[in-house]
Amino acid sequence: MKTNNHERVNAMKRISMRRVLPDVSGRPSSALPGGLPADPPGRLLAALPGKPLSVLVLFGLLALTAGCGSQAETAEEEVRRVVNVEVTELQPEDFAASIRITGSVQALQDVDIVPEEAGVVDEILTEKGERVERGQVIIRLDGEVLSAQLEEARASASLAREQWERQKRLWEEEKIGSELEYIQARENARMQAARVSTLETRLEKRSIRSPIDGTFEDYYAEVGELAAPPSPIARVMALDRVKVVGGVPERFAGDVRLGTSVRVSFDALPDREVTTSVSFAGDAVEPQARTFPVEMIVANPGRRLKPGMIASLSIVRQQFENALVVPQEAVVRTQEGYQVFVVEEGSDGPVARAREVTMGPSKANRVVITSGLAASDRVVTVGQLKLGDGDLVNIVRNGGGEEQ
Repeated sequence: MKTNNHERVNAMKRISMRRVLPDVSGRPSSALPGGLPADPPGRLLAALPGKPLSVLVLFGLLALTAGCGSQAETAEEEVRRVVNVEVTELQPEDFAASIRITGSVQALQDVDIVPEEAGVVDEILTEKGERVERGQVIIRLDGEVLSAQLEEARASASLAREQWERQKRLWEEEKIGSELEYIQARENARMQAARVSTLETRLEKRSIRSPIDGTFEDYYAEVGELAAPPSPIARVMALDRVKVVGGVPERFAGDVRLGTSVRVSFDALPDREVTTSVSFAGDAVEPQARTFPVEMIVANPGRRLKPGMIASLSIVRQQFENALVVPQEAVVRTQEGYQVFVVEEGSDGPVARAREVTMGPSKANRVVITSGLAASDRVVTVGQLKLGDGDLVNIVRNGGGEEQ
């Protein structure tokens, strides 16, 4: 009995010193601390005849845990993730690549009128904002002095004409006098007539007239003030049509020319948008901004467009027919360039495939794909950042907005 008890104690010590570890295959194995040789489980159990049930339960639990871990790892390897995506089916369409710049509205004709004769403002005949016609008198300068000079000149011209006629008759009919007196009388009459004409012109210029049909915008001298060149005295603008001017970067010089289509919108008038064409494209590049000027003529019914307003210009620089266009967010940047994910049918369902693409011009968050895609391709537009090549996908919405 003492011998049997002693053997049982030694066996229990060996059990307490051993630990059970899973090997790389997932099957439990016994190992002694310090790397000593491990006893096979069967040998250990054989050495424990009639041993307590708790020991057997311990070995069973360890084996069961190791087996379950192996099965879970195998199942996890077999699971393939499925990513929810939205797609758009590509259809060829016409596309216009545009340049967006900022411009401003200017009057088609904006004239500062400068008086040709100095004088005191005698009368302003037109109110600001009134319509005026070409040739209409809008301001009159004082002309009393010139009027008196004109009367004097007319009297002198009349006397010189009479003297010339008398001298002419005496010389031609009776040969009285000399040829020199004849010539002097003739030239004096011409000179006095020219003086009259000059004073009449000067007096006429005391009436300031509008050079164009337009609107009387402003005057710069009050009644009683002196007006003299080169200072302007009034401003007249033609606003039935206006011009929109802007500067195009020099790198687009080959794309923008006379007749190029332009869409014009105005920040102050959201409901006003017009399509016109380039009426002038400058040849000289502004050295500071590195732009060249362009102008567009725009009709202005009701004169709602005011000089100085900000305009947004979209100038068409290139036209594409039957282009493949995708949203810019569908394009994913990679180390090699750019790629787009398209959905293809696989054996396990829809699969995402990465396509290397080449991008062309873009506009309004849409970009032309010049290579890498084909018509009817289903391009992923939402969820592409979560995808890898070959991932299973679940299409939750197509390009038409239809739920799947």
